[in-house]
Amino acid sequence: KKAEGLKEGLEKSTEDISAEFNNIQLAFDHYLLEKTEDSVNQNILSTTATFEILNKRLERLQKVQEKSKILLKQMKELEKLISAKKKEEQEIYSLIVELEDQKKDMGQVYINEMESKNLLQSKLDKLKAKNRVRLSQENKRTKIIKGEVTSDFEFHFPLESYLEIKKKKKGIIFKYSSTLPVKAPGAGKIVYVGELASYGKVLIIDHGKDVRSVLLGDIVSKVSKNMQVKESQIIGYTMGDPSVVKSVYYEVRKKNIVQNTLLWLNKTQLKTVKI
Repeated sequence: KKAEGLKEGLEKSTEDISAEFNNIQLAFDHYLLEKTEDSVNQNILSTTATFEILNKRLERLQKVQEKSKILLKQMKELEKLISAKKKEEQEIYSLIVELEDQKKDMGQVYINEMESKNLLQSKLDKLKAKNRVRLSQENKRTKIIKGEVTSDFEFHFPLESYLEIKKKKKGIIFKYSSTLPVKAPGAGKIVYVGELASYGKVLIIDHGKDVRSVLLGDIVSKVSKNMQVKESQIIGYTMGDPSVVKSVYYEVRKKNIVQNTLLWLNKTQLKTVKI
């Protein structure tokens, strides 16, 4: 803005200089014409007056020229500052690009670490399961689990409309292709809402007694951490796409150990599907 203002001032000074030159040129022309007339009309007084006028105009012209020089100097200084700022801006932009690249690389490292962690966690769960089998008979463990489900919890399906239900290891997968409400399997407290690498949104509900529901998928959450929810309350919506079959993964954990989720689901709803 300053440079533009100085440019306007310089243009005005240039106009003033041109005008002064024209005026002085006319004055000289007039003076020369008078010189060619009768010597009677030429006297010292008129000659002196004419030169005084021309001298004053020359002085004024010099002042305008000095002002133009100052403006030109200021413009050069501003152009130098602008050039330096542009260089600094380019350096900052280059730094931002470099940091964004580093952020992307660190994000990939984080994803790889999370995948490794999940793989190790899966192996650990298998070892713990084998250890439990060695310590107790299978039928007794099954009765205990069923007893817990019957007496304490019986969770509802998080999706009421779906294309298909499949069992994956100990969790349940609900297939869908449209936008559907995602409901809380049971009453409890939202203890986590966030993203998990490239798998989608993660919702974790604490139902008490060290029992938690974990939902994972392409979900738009409608709840926040520490929020209390009721059974079958809408906690989000699936991101539907008629041309793509997507899935929501659901599992039950007790003391952070993945349970056979099928045994924790509502018996009435289970009778309506084949898994």
